[in-house]
Amino acid sequence: MIDITQNELLAALNEAARVEDGNPFGALTSVEIAEAMGAGVERTRKMIRAGVNSGLVLCVRVRKSRIDGAITLVPAYYVAGSKPVG
Repeated sequence: MIDITQNELLAALNEAARVEDGNPFGALTSVEIAEAMGAGVERTRKMIRAGVNSGLVLCVRVRKSRIDGAITLVPAYYVAGSKPVG
């Protein structure tokens, strides 16, 4: 498993951000962040939690489609102070 730092987490959040309806900051789920970093989900979630606790990362709810096609709101994260993407 790859060991990630908080700076690497913040960089990955900024680089992987993508524009979606209702998601102007390009917030990503923990799984999307882990995939973008090539890191484990649990380790990534620990880093996200530390970022949220320190105020460097903000949490919002974004719409995502489930396997059954239903739309649900899930937590997603972006770097505090980010400008809207796109």
